[in-house]
Amino acid sequence: MNLIKQALNLYKTAFPNDSDEFVQEFMDRYFENNCRYIIKNGKLVSMLFLLEGSITANNKTYPAYYLYAAATHPEYRRQGLMAELICKVKEETNQKGFLLATKPANKSLYEYYGKFGFKTVFYSKKYHELPNGNNLSVSDYISKREEFLKSVPHFTLKDIEYAISSFRLVGNENFCAAIEVTEKGEQIKECVFSSVNIEDFDQPFAMLLTPPNTTFPNKLYFGIAMD
Repeated sequence: MNLIKQALNLYKTAFPNDSDEFVQEFMDRYFENNCRYIIKNGKLVSMLFLLEGSITANNKTYPAYYLYAAATHPEYRRQGLMAELICKVKEETNQKGFLLATKPANKSLYEYYGKFGFKTVFYSKKYHELPNGNNLSVSDYISKREEFLKSVPHFTLKDIEYAISSFRLVGNENFCAAIEVTEKGEQIKECVFSSVNIEDFDQPFAMLLTPPNTTFPNKLYFGIAMD
């Protein structure tokens, strides 16, 4: 079995709620250049992905990676393999001068990533209703998003067009939102208003690892997180 097939199977084992179509497209798009993995006994047993992006803060734009889909095969867990991968990735990002962000899949993982130096700096705010808006094209959505966030420290995926391609995009002069439409209904994946006050955001969302001697605001905005 080739490596991409093994990675696909591991992904589906670790994240069973994602559709087969999404996982296949994700692997075809990102495995070759963005996957870091460990092989044991000829088998891909632990992996993570580094998706390129940037962080705008302190009137500058910094290159960044988004650590995504970290997974270890059940038979190889509790052997320190993921810790080994994360340490290698830390070294890689430090050498490149990149920042490293990740969105823990559950609350317990905030403590786990904290052991490697990650700090919770990305926060969110839940919205249950949206104002009326019109359908937006991908390019219009991205333009509005950047306009509304221009004075807010934030993370943006380099491949944001792909990240939002399956969502319903709506907005007007005051907001833009990406909405996932499923059989169970609609879920707001991101909503950005024209006046963003990051201090109002109170839900821990994602974490950041910065190079030594680098200072960042205590709160940043993440948004679309590929999940």
